[in-house]
Amino acid sequence: MTKSNAAIVREIFHLFAAGKAHEAMAFYHEDVVLIAWGSVLGGTYRGHEGLLDLAQRVGASIPGRPRFDVLSVVESANTILVEIEGRTATSTGRAERWRTAEVFELRHGKVVAVRLYTDTEAIASRRASLA
Repeated sequence: MTKSNAAIVREIFHLFAAGKAHEAMAFYHEDVVLIAWGSVLGGTYRGHEGLLDLAQRVGASIPGRPRFDVLSVVESANTILVEIEGRTATSTGRAERWRTAEVFELRHGKVVAVRLYTDTEAIASRRASLA
């Protein structure tokens, strides 16, 4: 049975949350383009190497071990909109939470484009206040 596009995107988040970023790449087209808005982590990331680079940069910018929960998924043909809540605890034990939205475009069961709408400036500001 073929997975729905929404199920594919949920699986991607499950794999990233489990620390299996390399396994998640199986769901991305080799020429995937990811555009992240914002000045801190913003930019255009291309291919599997670009996605893995961004994942590493995001992990380095968030204190502790972040957890990402999918709050809602909206599917319209080949476009999937995902609302996510991120959570982590700082070294002092203070809880940090934030929300973001991501848009995935899929073709033939592979992600070909992603747009991230994360407030990267707020993440950087929190990180600087903890340093």
